[in-house]
Amino acid sequence: MLFRKAVLFIHGFSASYYENEYCINTLQRYPELDVYTFTMPGHETPFMRKVPYQSWIKRSEDALLDLFRDYHTIYLIGHSMGGVIASYLASKYPKRVKKLVLVAPAFLYGSFDQNKADIQSFFEGETRKGVVGYDTLLSKIRSVPAKQLVEFTKLVKEYKPYIEKVTCPTLILQGNIDDVVPFQSSVYAYDSLRATRKYLTVLRDVRHQVFISHKKEEVTNYIYQFLKWNDTFHKMKKDVI
Repeated sequence: MLFRKAVLFIHGFSASYYENEYCINTLQRYPELDVYTFTMPGHETPFMRKVPYQSWIKRSEDALLDLFRDYHTIYLIGHSMGGVIASYLASKYPKRVKKLVLVAPAFLYGSFDQNKADIQSFFEGETRKGVVGYDTLLSKIRSVPAKQLVEFTKLVKEYKPYIEKVTCPTLILQGNIDDVVPFQSSVYAYDSLRATRKYLTVLRDVRHQVFISHKKEEVTNYIYQFLKWNDTFHKMKKDVI
């Protein structure tokens, strides 16, 4: 598969690939892309099983290593906790992971502050409306055993620093009314990257589940343009969608 490229999509904590099916299925339609995903251990049912966080890292890395046999070019897309894992893998395998997409990466989490000020400080002059607190986080964690929340925090603490070692072109996307991950998490990722080509785009009126939002089509196309183009993407990139 010399001329084909692999995309590996890594889902978030207490989620599964189904929340990102629109993006996965749409990208699969492009003839040059083969798109892969998986469900992390413990995430197979609505109520999470108890597993150590190392099993999420191992499952993700195994999925990437499987692609090494058939593909020279691999792109990683990580949502939420999957963004933390994808960043680690991109830093560990810089010669094989050519591009990285982070969707609401969970380097910071659980903040109940408004994120309007964060966004305005990063993009001066932009007016944000309808920014709310992180109300959905409380309802989400009801289906998650407390021990699994602890495993999540351990994973983020251990693998958060690897974002500073990522050198491949990276696109970061986050909704301005994300009710799970504060916008400052994406700013942290952007500032920490060593990549020469790095982009941070705000998704207006979008919450945490980007690919079931009303902008899923527009965002998926934007991701495809990033994966498709190399030096020319920076000319068409957007600060806000």
